[in-house]
Amino acid sequence: MSAVDVSLIASPLTLHHSGKVAPNRLAKSAMTERLCVWSDDPAEAGYRGQPTPAPVIAAAKAYGSVVIVQVTHAGRQTQNTIAEVPVSSSDVECPSFGGMTFNKPRPMTIAEIEDLVDRFAYTAKVLYDAGADGIQLHAAHGYLLSQFLSPRVNHRTDKYGGSYENRSRLLFEITDAIRARVPDTKFIMSIKINSADFSDGGFSPEESKQTVLRLEAAGMDIIELSGGTYESRVFMHKKESTIKREAYFVEFAENIRPHLETAKLMVTGGDRSAHAMADALRSHACDIVGLGRPLTAEPDLSASLIAGKTAKAKANLVPEPLQSGSSILQLADIGHGKPVRSLEDEAVVAAFLGGQVAPAYPARL
Repeated sequence: MSAVDVSLIASPLTLHHSGKVAPNRLAKSAMTERLCVWSDDPAEAGYRGQPTPAPVIAAAKAYGSVVIVQVTHAGRQTQNTIAEVPVSSSDVECPSFGGMTFNKPRPMTIAEIEDLVDRFAYTAKVLYDAGADGIQLHAAHGYLLSQFLSPRVNHRTDKYGGSYENRSRLLFEITDAIRARVPDTKFIMSIKINSADFSDGGFSPEESKQTVLRLEAAGMDIIELSGGTYESRVFMHKKESTIKREAYFVEFAENIRPHLETAKLMVTGGDRSAHAMADALRSHACDIVGLGRPLTAEPDLSASLIAGKTAKAKANLVPEPLQSGSSILQLADIGHGKPVRSLEDEAVVAAFLGGQVAPAYPARL
């Protein structure tokens, strides 16, 4: 098999609004890195949830990477061990998923929504002051912003529910508030959004396309496409056409990409080989290839692909629906400076599937 031309993967990319230059076309997609401190000691309740952005950002930027920090709120997808009564757009309960259970949420009040907007803007300023290059809003995967966008979940009758314009109102109030709090246009605005919820009555491809175009007009530099919720997990291949091309959402991206003039499109999910990544970029299906699980196994994979030292990511023998959990264990290995456990190793995988692994995180980080 002939060597893959990785020149396009290795090429820099200039972002329109911020003017920032990404050194190549590969991006680490945000996962469950858990970059806030936590303690189980009730006496240290005020210590919980304190972000640790400055040292993390400095370490991430040390070798020239552009660092964009994802910010999210789980809403109704907050486990019942964390919130007895979670909040959401409405009172539609999230079904159990992946060993997690969720209680019925209560609808947020108008005052709480206004406070939420301010908290997102405050967080953006914290990240800006800590040296981050930008912020990414997580409006995908069924989390709180997605819960407002989805007519399946959002049953409100006020200005935040009903029509598409009302269901998307919160998202654009947040983007406006962030830019007002951080007026420096060099601070990158980014978003992760579903191409679709893939559930009856959910956020549709048509609404996603409309939202993406409005986000571009609002000054978003990077739009990352994903899909699904805890109810309709689609982080695996469903169609033969995407199996051949590796990326889960590449076909939807091809319908969006020609309509974008300034925003850069990032597609995450499924890509494992340099050949598929280069093909997605060459065909203009996307501008950036996002990688998640492959980088928890091989943190230096991007450099190895660009240098031609490897042509694809390592195999992962964990069943695909459980791979997010195994990636969390690998992230813990990285965070604690330990060798990253190999999911190519049948014994390691058997121990994981049998529950014979130590907790990923101690009582206090």
